[in-house]
Amino acid sequence: MVLSMNDVLLIAAEAPCSSELMEIIKNEIKNGNAVTSFDIITSLPDETYYILRFRDMPKENYRCVKEHHKKNGIDYKAILLTDSNGCTEIRFN
Repeated sequence: MVLSMNDVLLIAAEAPCSSELMEIIKNEIKNGNAVTSFDIITSLPDETYYILRFRDMPKENYRCVKEHHKKNGIDYKAILLTDSNGCTEIRFN
């Protein structure tokens, strides 16, 4: 399932690091990547954690991209954005 850009930007406006997050979303969608999910994982009084998943690997070069390996051997890349409101993890599959 692919989420619409409008839906994704509405969620991003509430997420930690929203301005940087919105720039990444706009760049990726403009370059043909699609958001497959964007969910809040936890919302505590002092911290919030979101995970945003893109269908493909990053279409642009971003600072702080790290490569990870799943137990099944599949590689993915991720960016972790943090501020005083919590964290947003961006995964590229």
